[in-house]
Amino acid sequence: MKITKTQLKRIIKEELAAVARHGQDAPTEFEIYAQISEVTNQFQQIIDNMGYTTGTSGREFGVDLSQMSDEVSGMITEAFRMLDSARVALAKEIGQDPQPLSRVGP
Repeated sequence: MKITKTQLKRIIKEELAAVARHGQDAPTEFEIYAQISEVTNQFQQIIDNMGYTTGTSGREFGVDLSQMSDEVSGMITEAFRMLDSARVALAKEIGQDPQPLSRVGP
């Protein structure tokens, strides 16, 4: 069976399109660091909204946080600290400035 030049070009195009759809490159450490930094910033905003950095109840944000237990708020704070520590460690490994984002109180 012979394949014409046009058919071969079409087959190659189809295969390249399939590879492009399914085979994206793995993210680099720098891309992962950027994503972790973004999530850390979002996490910090959540904590700010919870009133940890301002000492408020969060009502000015339209949220009543008085129902949140100390255990849950402690878990949220600890999760943020762990994420921020991972971000700083990765920054050091890849030679980025690990400028701390954390503003969470003790």
